[in-house]
Amino acid sequence: MTRLVPPSVFRLIALLALATGLQGQAPEPGQAMDPKPKAAAVKRKGSSPRAKRPVPPKEKRLDLNSASKDELKTLPGVTDELAQRIIQNRPYLSKGFLVTKKVMPVGTYQGLSARVMAVQKGVKTR
Repeated sequence: MTRLVPPSVFRLIALLALATGLQGQAPEPGQAMDPKPKAAAVKRKGSSPRAKRPVPPKEKRLDLNSASKDELKTLPGVTDELAQRIIQNRPYLSKGFLVTKKVMPVGTYQGLSARVMAVQKGVKTR
C-alpha cells in the first residue's frame, strides 16, 4: 500500500530548498522524492585549507638514514637543531619513526613526510 504525502509537506520542502539555495529541486506533489539530490558541488582549485602538496617522485625523496645535515635542512620546518636530532637518532625503520622516537612534532612531520623515506641497508625498495 502506497502512502501519499500531504501537500503541506511539499510546501515545507520547497521552503527549505529555497532557504538553502536548492531551487528547482523540490519534488512536485505526487512525484517521488529523489534520495540523492542532484546539486553539483562547486570545487575551486586551491580553495581547501589542506590543498594537496606536490609529491616528488621516490627517486627525489631524501633518505633519512643517509642524508647529510645540509640536505636535511632543505626540508620544510627542519632547523639546524632538528637536523642534528634526526642524525643522532638513526637508523629509522620507516619515516614514521621520526614521530615515534619523538625526534620531531607531528605537525612538522606532516609537512615533510611526502619528501622523505627511510631506506635500510641491504633491503631492496620497490
